[in-house]
Amino acid sequence: QQNSPVVPQRAALIPMATVGQFLSGTLGYCQANLLRLLSIAVVPVIFNIAVSFLSISGGRSAIFTTIIVSLVGWLATFLSVLALIYAVGFGDNFVNAYKKSIKNSFGYAWVSLLVTVVIMGGAVMLVVPGVIFTFWFFLSNYTFAIEGKKGMDALMASKEYVRNYLGPVLARVLLLLLIIFILGMLIGIVSVPFGEVGGRLVGSVFSLVFSPFAAVYFYMIYNNLV
Repeated sequence: QQNSPVVPQRAALIPMATVGQFLSGTLGYCQANLLRLLSIAVVPVIFNIAVSFLSISGGRSAIFTTIIVSLVGWLATFLSVLALIYAVGFGDNFVNAYKKSIKNSFGYAWVSLLVTVVIMGGAVMLVVPGVIFTFWFFLSNYTFAIEGKKGMDALMASKEYVRNYLGPVLARVLLLLLIIFILGMLIGIVSVPFGEVGGRLVGSVFSLVFSPFAAVYFYMIYNNLV
């Protein structure tokens, strides 16, 4: 008979850090490691900018090139998410972070697929289970990258960390999303005079700044729960 997967247990409930502490800690880390984080986050942004210019050039060859660049950009985005976690969790530089990301890409894809399937399954039942599952398992990327958990073990470790802190985690994540939404709206309004391509460029710059910030912010939450 196989033993059940071992998941981390907390001896006692400890209050989470406040939103202000998470935000100040995230800003402090990003400022101290700005160039290293931006060098990782800029890779998918470059492809997105290239797609923006290719999309207005026209022609059948441009369409084909746009599709190829878009696919490569999607792959770069996928790898950059994991690379940023390695950079934040282990202090890896650009080369080492992407080496680890590429090496573990299939395991990461499997964990991401499991999370998607589980969340969709919960959403099919009702909205509330879907929301609960989303926040239970949203740290699965971190348990995979930082702790080396594989497959369902990564999901179960994330759930164990979050389950007694669902309300506080929900509040801290939703506040970040609200800030991003407001900033996105403001940037969208400001970029209107610059046209479609200009708007995409402004959006790419916003993504360049947001991606490292979100990676650090979620790592702060993960590290606070461990």
